[in-house]
Amino acid sequence: MKLLKQSLLLAISCLMLSCASFKNKGLDSFYKEYDKEITSLRVPKLLYRFTDAHKELKPLIKYLKATRVVSIENSSEKLQRDLNKALKHDKYEEFISINSEGNLVTILAAENKEKITHIVLKIKEGNELNLIQTRVNLPLDKFQEILSSLN
Repeated sequence: MKLLKQSLLLAISCLMLSCASFKNKGLDSFYKEYDKEITSLRVPKLLYRFTDAHKELKPLIKYLKATRVVSIENSSEKLQRDLNKALKHDKYEEFISINSEGNLVTILAAENKEKITHIVLKIKEGNELNLIQTRVNLPLDKFQEILSSLN
């Protein structure tokens, strides 16, 4: 599971890095409210050129607009509820959830006009919570193809 998690993190990170803004009011409010509890980093899309991302995922980089990586070391139940409310406010839907050895990996996405516009990868390990938030312009069928390959 650890290798799968690291591969997913690297792949999604490598696909979705940029310094553009996200325009997610719910998540933006969440980040402001929990500013002291989180560590957040925006990674430039340019860095993907220097990574050894899986070659199957390299063609997806063209759909990438922006990426933010967020880490929360001691997430409380309230923080997790507030995060779920923020995701719901921004109209994210859960597409897949994988529970293995006590770790929960969830892929959520928001769509508009048959295109995925935002993807959030939420990884929960005990009290630690990591998010990879991305802004993309990904056709829905391509996204479903990626999800099918994860099964």
